[in-house]
Amino acid sequence: MSINAVTSAERQRVIDAIAAAVSELGGWIDDVHLFSNISVAIRSFLPPDRVQPFGERLAALGLKLSDSAQRDLAACAAVPGSAAELFCTVQITFFHDEPDLRRHVPSVPG
Repeated sequence: MSINAVTSAERQRVIDAIAAAVSELGGWIDDVHLFSNISVAIRSFLPPDRVQPFGERLAALGLKLSDSAQRDLAACAAVPGSAAELFCTVQITFFHDEPDLRRHVPSVPG
């Protein structure tokens, strides 16, 4: 399942809240990719019966879920117990006035 969302909420607060929600709902995070401070992609696994509560938590964070994400969440709720775990990717785009997040990359000895 792929969940796409947008928000103007503070980036680190949203990422921390998603990590906490995944853990509290019995899932785990497999991978996280930050794209500057504009976007984040979080790969996780969740028990199928916890996907709908996960979507509700995302909405409670102030995330605007895409129409396709809302349909996918509803479809998962309609077919409980179809798998031992469900692969879920959450991609969030952040709207803000901050400059690009730059990270110093040290030079590698040649």
